[in-house]
Amino acid sequence: MSVCTVVASSSAVADPRHARKLGRASIGLSVSGLVISVIIVVVVVSVVTACNYNYYQGSCYKYKTYVGSKGSCKNGVVSSSGYCYSTKCYKYNYDGGCYKYRNYVGKSGSCTGVKSSADGYCYYTSCPHYLYLGWCYKYKTYVGNSGSCTNGVKSLSGYCYSKTLF
Repeated sequence: MSVCTVVASSSAVADPRHARKLGRASIGLSVSGLVISVIIVVVVVSVVTACNYNYYQGSCYKYKTYVGSKGSCKNGVVSSSGYCYSTKCYKYNYDGGCYKYRNYVGKSGSCTGVKSSADGYCYYTSCPHYLYLGWCYKYKTYVGNSGSCTNGVKSLSGYCYSKTLF
């Protein structure tokens, strides 16, 4: 709240008309300062509450994902606590987080990332297993150039990358 004080000079005190003008100006400045302060508080509160997602360092971000201290954060910023606040998602959006990889592990399977109990997928910000052609696979098995690779993708070097074991 700002308060404005006006000190009258000796000539203003002697002239009641000037004293009234100075008094009205003082009251007007005090009231306008109070109104401006209230407007600023209302604007700041409405900006903070208008963010329906994740508010961080004065900005509103749609996604908040834990990536650790050295994790990458596409289209956003990493907080000191290791969270990525971003406006766009890599590939997979799950429970307000944005993940680059996912593997199906089933409802009872183990997961080192974030597991969805609804659909059985495990979501990761980085691939914990084998990365091949931009996809994350849980298994890498050598089958040779003539071997078959069911339920997976075979590399030119004879490896079968799959999400389930044969």
